[in-house]
Amino acid sequence: MNNFQLGPLIKAVNTLFERELDNQLSARTDVPSLTGAQARLLGYLLTHAETIVYQRDLENIFHLSRPTINGLVKRLRENNFITVFPSSEDKRFKQVQLTKTTREQMEAHQKDFENIFVRIEGQMTKGMTENDVETFRTLLGICLKNLQK
Repeated sequence: MNNFQLGPLIKAVNTLFERELDNQLSARTDVPSLTGAQARLLGYLLTHAETIVYQRDLENIFHLSRPTINGLVKRLRENNFITVFPSSEDKRFKQVQLTKTTREQMEAHQKDFENIFVRIEGQMTKGMTENDVETFRTLLGICLKNLQK
């Protein structure tokens, strides 16, 4: 395993994490069908309800490209999970908010979503000590900071 380059290894772990997240979310019949990326975006909007969130900010928050964010926002808007409207200060900026119904559903199922993430992270870090996991988190944070521009 030491012969693997870090980048492809991190990508493989992320791909498998995303796949497992999508599988667990789609298996739920008591919550709306969402992808992992959609659930994370909605979760962010839920936990930042008091903050004005613009669509362009989501690119930096999630480290995703503009076309990817545009696609996520478009699908969530089409399925009535979010509303998108021009900023009152500058019409060029699109503000993104949860719909009232989505907010209520997310609040009702927030613990369920959190439990899914905890289970997958537990599966991913199985065999690691608490110190290993904390070190892993720290090192990934450093990698992220080093690569951000």
